[in-house]
Amino acid sequence: MKTVKMLLPPPPKPQNIELVKVYAGHTRAGEVDMLDIATAENRYEHINDIFNNLLPVEQDSGAAIVAERNKLHDELGKLNIQKRIHEYSEGKYLLLDLAPLKWRNQQFLPTFGVFSLNSPITGFYGHAKRDWRATEEKYWMHPAVPRLIESCFGDVVELAKGRVRNQFSKLSSMGQHEMDIKLETRFTGLIPDDVKHDVAEACAPRLFRAIYMIAEVEQWDWQQVVQSRKGDPLIVGYDGYQLWLIRAFDTTDAEQLMADKFAYKPW
Repeated sequence: MKTVKMLLPPPPKPQNIELVKVYAGHTRAGEVDMLDIATAENRYEHINDIFNNLLPVEQDSGAAIVAERNKLHDELGKLNIQKRIHEYSEGKYLLLDLAPLKWRNQQFLPTFGVFSLNSPITGFYGHAKRDWRATEEKYWMHPAVPRLIESCFGDVVELAKGRVRNQFSKLSSMGQHEMDIKLETRFTGLIPDDVKHDVAEACAPRLFRAIYMIAEVEQWDWQQVVQSRKGDPLIVGYDGYQLWLIRAFDTTDAEQLMADKFAYKPW
């Protein structure tokens, strides 16, 4: 059985960028057991055989067996893509722990923003409509990101909801009211040609479903788009299961910390 070292975050959250190093200083290394691919394949085939040979009288056990089979199927897919990416990059790409995406500044807003390569803007948005019967609310992120990343920003969505509901509480309960809210920042840096080459190289074998930039955000604003960059970002790839660090360049202290302390080899 193989193991991989993975950094686990401590309970306290840093309140500003100056505490990021303190946060890293309190991280601890833990071992996460990983199934060998061959072992996972054998277990999957074994449980699949059990399911295929169930008698009608055993049908109530079928749901639990299917759930375990699906779990093993996902684990096998994750291990296989890890192996493919690791071999393709010759160990250059590292798995990225998502803990830093949950870091917040003194205003309880994200230390890092996630950018698509198709847009310089990242943000959180909401639209709410209320009348005497009910309130309809919708909140989303831009760019659209997988649930794995989106789950790191649930508290920011709750902040947006709180602002909307606070404004509605000041309005008359009669009639219809609508409100839009946004929290945005804009990337204003340049990506060097050699990094663009690395991005194209990472996209070529279609190992990643999406490529993102993760950049430290100096300022967010609820009223307008602010241009806020203190350096250049980390380039990461999403393989359907996890994030991989493809390249870090001209980084800020916090970005370099994320690259150094939260990226690790899968094998």
